[in-house]
Amino acid sequence: MKRKLIIGVTLAVAVVFAAGCINYEQEIYLNADGSGTVIVRYTSDDPEGNSGTPILPFTEDEIIAEYKGSNLVVRDVVPDADNDEYSAGVTYQIDFDDVTDLNDYGIFSVGDKLTQTFYLNDLGDTVSYMQTTSLTMDVEDTSMLDSYKFTYKLICPADVTETNGTLSADGRTVAWLYTLPELINNAVDMTATYEKPAGAPGGGIFSGAAGEAVEKYVIAIDVIGTAILTLLIIIAFAIPFVLSKRFRKTVLEFFVFERWVGPLIIKVLYPLGLVVITVGGAFNSLSGLTALLLLDVDLGILFIFIGAVIVIVGNLVWRAACEFFFLFFDMRETLTAIKGEKVKADADTR
Repeated sequence: MKRKLIIGVTLAVAVVFAAGCINYEQEIYLNADGSGTVIVRYTSDDPEGNSGTPILPFTEDEIIAEYKGSNLVVRDVVPDADNDEYSAGVTYQIDFDDVTDLNDYGIFSVGDKLTQTFYLNDLGDTVSYMQTTSLTMDVEDTSMLDSYKFTYKLICPADVTETNGTLSADGRTVAWLYTLPELINNAVDMTATYEKPAGAPGGGIFSGAAGEAVEKYVIAIDVIGTAILTLLIIIAFAIPFVLSKRFRKTVLEFFVFERWVGPLIIKVLYPLGLVVITVGGAFNSLSGLTALLLLDVDLGILFIFIGAVIVIVGNLVWRAACEFFFLFFDMRETLTAIKGEKVKADADTR
C-alpha cells in the first residue's frame, strides 16, 4: 500500500453555532487489504438547523442520496424511533473496498468548517494510520460546549505497536475521545501504527523490504535447484548410453543409412520429456509450498494442484504422443523385416 490521502472521511460534523447539540461516534474496522467498514452514529438537538447547526440527514433515503455515485455501500440505516423536529439520531454502516474510496464521503466535509484528512502508509513491517481533524468555528466562549462528545474508534487487523490514543486490552482497538472545545480551531492528529497482518499486500511471514528480498531469495533457490536437478537427471540418463557399444554402433549405422534416426530420437526425447514434465510439475508444487509458507493459502493450493495435474496428465499425454509417432517407424521396421524374410524365402526356393 502506498501512502493514501483521503480528505473528508469522518462524520465529525459537529459545527455548532448556537444551542444545538451534536454528539458523534465513529468506528472504523480495517481489513488486512485496506478494505473495511465505517459505523457512524450521530444525534442532534437541532435536526432542522434552526440554531445554526448543520442540517444532517436522518432518514435512509437522505443518507443514501449523500453517497450516490460513489463506490461505497451504505447499509443498515437505523433512524432513532423517537426522531422529531426537536431531536433526532441515526446509525448506519458504510462498506468500502479500498480505503481510498472514503474520498467520496462528501457528507463528511462541511464547507470550510471541517476538514478531515486520513493517511494510511505502508512502512514495511508495519502500517501507519493517521487521522487529522481540523474544525473551524467563530466562537469566543467555548465553556458551554463541553457537553458535546466526539468518539473515534479504530479496530486494526493486527496488534497495535504505537498510538497516541487509548489502546484496549485486545491490543488492536484504539479510541480517542474529544469535547468540542478541543476540536475548535485546532488540528488534532489521531495516530496508530500496527503490525502488517498476514494477507496484506506484501504481507505474510515475510514483509517489507526485507521480506521481499527473502521472497526473491526463496524463488531463486526454487529455480536454481530445479535447473540443477534437471541437469543431473539428464546426465544420469545420458552417460551410460554414450559409453555403451550400442551407441557407437548406432552412430556408424546412422552414417551408412542402415538405421533410421526417428525411433532413436523418440527413445531419447521420451525420457527427456518425462523429466521436463515431472520437474515442471514438481516446480509448480514447490512454488505452491512456497506460497503456503508466505501464507497465501489459495495460491499455494492452486499451484500444488496444477503441479499434480502436470505430472500425471502431462506424462500420460506425452507417452501417448510418443507411442503414436513411434508406431509409424515401427511399421517401417516391420515391413522391412517382412520384405527381408520374403527375399530370403525366394532365394531358398531357387
